[in-house]
Amino acid sequence: MSEPEYEKYYVPAESPWPFLGAVALFLIAVGAGNFVIESTSDKEGFGLYVLLAGLATLIFMLFGWFRNQIHESMSGLYSQVMGWFGLPLVNTIILLSSSVTCHIAHVALEENKRGKLKVFLGITVLLGAIFMGLQVEEYIHAYSELGLTLESGIYGNTFFLLTGFHGFHVTLGAIILFIMLLRIMKGHFTPEDHFAFQAGSWYWHFVDVVWVILFFFVYII
Repeated sequence: MSEPEYEKYYVPAESPWPFLGAVALFLIAVGAGNFVIESTSDKEGFGLYVLLAGLATLIFMLFGWFRNQIHESMSGLYSQVMGWFGLPLVNTIILLSSSVTCHIAHVALEENKRGKLKVFLGITVLLGAIFMGLQVEEYIHAYSELGLTLESGIYGNTFFLLTGFHGFHVTLGAIILFIMLLRIMKGHFTPEDHFAFQAGSWYWHFVDVVWVILFFFVYII
């Protein structure tokens, strides 16, 4: 039996724009730092010029990257992007549900309902782990079956950069909430004193909101 054939992504030449963007950010950081030091010490230096060079480089990079992206899109060189239905939609539902369970856990802590707090915070951590597991499965599907890699044009670069960076923050948020769960198991926090838990829940809600924005721009548009 012959193996099924899959559509492959159009793979253009390697893009210089990510590297140029890194150079621009480096110049901005160095220039801004030196400019602040020079301004407070009344010393003349090159900080302002480096900062302006970095900003100019960043603007040039953005125009060039967007121009290439528009060209790829309008020329019909590739038309298959990662669909929003399936794993992306399931993961969106999972992450939004985890935001709800996190809120319920927070309210339970304020009402001093320790049992309810442990259950819903545990569910939140579990949903975060499931989200990451499904994202790994999506990456495997993209690489092995769709041919979508970091080298697959601007879309491939953007897809893995944005979703990967967000995935790192989800992992960090899940670790934070897991630590909060362990502390709660030990009897930590009270309805009046639980800022660490509150900060962790704020972070988790922020990660969820960012994912909704990414889902719209990466999968739908």
